[in-house]
Amino acid sequence: MIKMQDYHKIYNNLSKKERKLIDQVIDNWLFKKEKNSLLDAKNILNQYYSEEECLIFLACAKSTLKYGYNLRMGSIKNILKIARKNTTISPLISLIQNPYLLAKISWIYDHIPYFIFNDDKGFDEIEKYILTFASDYQEKFLKFKPDVKYIKPNPVPFKLFSTTFWDRRYWDPCENILDAYKNNHYGIELALDFHPFNPLKLLPEDINTEKRKQIRNVLKKTGLKLAIHAPIVGPYHPFPNAKKGKQLFFEPAEQIPLMTDTVKLADDIGASHIVAHLINPHRIDDLIKIVKFAEDTNVRVTIENYCNTKYKQTSAFFLSVLEDIKEKIPSKNFLKNFGITYDVGHSNIEGEDPVVVAAKITHWCKKNKTYLRVHGTDNYGKLLFSPPHYSADVHGNISGRGIYNELIIKMIRAIGLEVDVVVEQISPITQKDLELIDRAQNFLFTDNYSAILEKGKKELSALSYDPLITKKIKSEEAYQFMVGIEGLNSLREHLIYRRIQDSKALTTEEALKTTSKFMKIPDEFKVHIVDYIDELLEPVLNETGRLEKKDLDLICQNVSGAIFGSLNRSHLESIFAVERHYKKDEDIFLEGSTGTEMFFIKSGEVGVYVNKEKIAVLGVCEIFGEMSLFYDIKRTATCRAEKEDTIIGVLDRITFNHLINEDSDYSRSLIFCIYRFFPQRLRNLNEKFKSVISTLYNFIENPEEKKRIMDKLNERIFNNKILNSRLLNVDLNKIFTTKKYFNKGEVIFNEGDPGDGIYYIFKGKVKVASRENGKDIILGILNEKEFFGEMA
Repeated sequence: MIKMQDYHKIYNNLSKKERKLIDQVIDNWLFKKEKNSLLDAKNILNQYYSEEECLIFLACAKSTLKYGYNLRMGSIKNILKIARKNTTISPLISLIQNPYLLAKISWIYDHIPYFIFNDDKGFDEIEKYILTFASDYQEKFLKFKPDVKYIKPNPVPFKLFSTTFWDRRYWDPCENILDAYKNNHYGIELALDFHPFNPLKLLPEDINTEKRKQIRNVLKKTGLKLAIHAPIVGPYHPFPNAKKGKQLFFEPAEQIPLMTDTVKLADDIGASHIVAHLINPHRIDDLIKIVKFAEDTNVRVTIENYCNTKYKQTSAFFLSVLEDIKEKIPSKNFLKNFGITYDVGHSNIEGEDPVVVAAKITHWCKKNKTYLRVHGTDNYGKLLFSPPHYSADVHGNISGRGIYNELIIKMIRAIGLEVDVVVEQISPITQKDLELIDRAQNFLFTDNYSAILEKGKKELSALSYDPLITKKIKSEEAYQFMVGIEGLNSLREHLIYRRIQDSKALTTEEALKTTSKFMKIPDEFKVHIVDYIDELLEPVLNETGRLEKKDLDLICQNVSGAIFGSLNRSHLESIFAVERHYKKDEDIFLEGSTGTEMFFIKSGEVGVYVNKEKIAVLGVCEIFGEMSLFYDIKRTATCRAEKEDTIIGVLDRITFNHLINEDSDYSRSLIFCIYRFFPQRLRNLNEKFKSVISTLYNFIENPEEKKRIMDKLNERIFNNKILNSRLLNVDLNKIFTTKKYFNKGEVIFNEGDPGDGIYYIFKGKVKVASRENGKDIILGILNEKEFFGEMA
């Protein structure tokens, strides 16, 4: 039995027989829910406690034994104090006669300093908050009666479920249902919970018998489908704040009474299923108890894959757990009361493509005749559980294309299952979101799944080489389906989104930003996906210094060959007519060397090494080292043949100069590629170095080390020996006819100004700087006979 500061002495002074009687009546009241059990408990306890002591005793018992939260006696006393002060103006006094509501209001009292007021409000503000809560709870929830007299089901609703997890508008679930009806949604998923940051959230115990009848009637009138997401947040314990406590309801296997309450509520109000997260695979016996509890109802308990647990929840992991559950549940109970809620975003966070996972889970469900539903989102990763997000992860709109929700829905249907889709996102559902789900749910297939798959396999097998579509990609069934139904360009576009998702250096916010940026690229350019790889990865480099040197080197070495990537194979063969053969482990060039050649892999593989560590492997048709055609940039990596008789095509500067003066198809293609990509490429490169220099200024304290690195970067960025060498025999006075004179410290042009020409230093020095946080960060010093501003 619980022991409570001022009251446990009374309990301990009772006889063993009296204690046993109290324990039995409390247990009966908490868990068996027999008629008049609360009244019986009060009658027994009143023999030993005053009315107020009895109320406090029952509230503490409820909070500790059922919900796992130990009430603070000081909080209870303050709530009673507030109630006594405001008996004529607040319903608080009547609400707290219910021990459960006294416990719940005590939870709120404990948590609001951390979640609502950020620990900067006093007792008066907390008192106002509690009184407002009590008033709203009574007026906007208990007394609310929905008006559904003239409502009829929508004839053709959008076939999607909205969710109430983040909703802050309505107290009463009936209002949520009516809002979904007004927006012509097919169904709604009610999120039951205790959110310390949102007092409108309700637990099953909040919803009394009368309210359950109202909800069932509203569902009948509107024709909406209903699901319930079981509680996952709850009070924070042992401390009521996110920094020191943990969410009590996070693991459903630890909250069996609460979960069975949720099943009972679902049965009472006509919900088809509830959702429970899979957290610990070693506690599936407890999850099975919940499924078995639903045996006498028409409610399904659907298990949802989760993320960021102690176990990496890959598709293999999740399916192995489902197999264990299937083996342990009686067949009839399994078919009737068990199901799966697949959350695409959680797979994404765990590092696996949700499209691929969806195919595997759908096949399992079809084989085992298991109900499947999908939580659709554009989910990028974990955030701190703090204001203003209050979410364990980043949710974008379902139409955001960081996750290909539309294809997932089509694929599930093509395999042979109808699927309920829950739009699980923080922001309101947009017209674009609605249209996407509607398009996928109503898509008319002209071929069956097998035929679509065969078509995709055939198209992929005919593909000779593509830097994004590897052998492993070609063998993946989900990608074969994608190509079969949408074509190769759709797969290429999808794979670049995956590349963004898988970039470990990106924060979740940067991944979201980068995906949005990519979506704005015109469709006609998306087919040249490799051409944009540097621009897509640009957010990696920022002032926080997240990117390691080896990653920077790989990007600046431009191994993706973005400038030349869109040239076809025959043109590349003509451009790289000169060949060199390398034995396995033979170096093509060394880190730190200065080169004047670009390379094209005709056969074999090339390894890229930084500080003797392999950081990439390049395959046939990949291009590397192209920046050496234009600038004397020192090689930032060693490139080495990985296979015997690796054949490399070579293009040097002299040949390159001849090529661009030729009148041939491949020379014109080459000029077009340079014209289209090179200026932006150099601008991006400059931005990358500026970001790195800013990082170095922030993180390198040793002045000598800082100067050494600055000199090295200065040499790399501002070396214009190429241009200078070609003008040695030219009278520069005839070229630079306009001359300007500047005093020391005078600005020649500012960052961001429109470019008006190329500059040549006849006399003096020029400092190149970037303004960061109110101070100049030196990017380089240019001397006499050097050029700058040439990109203009």
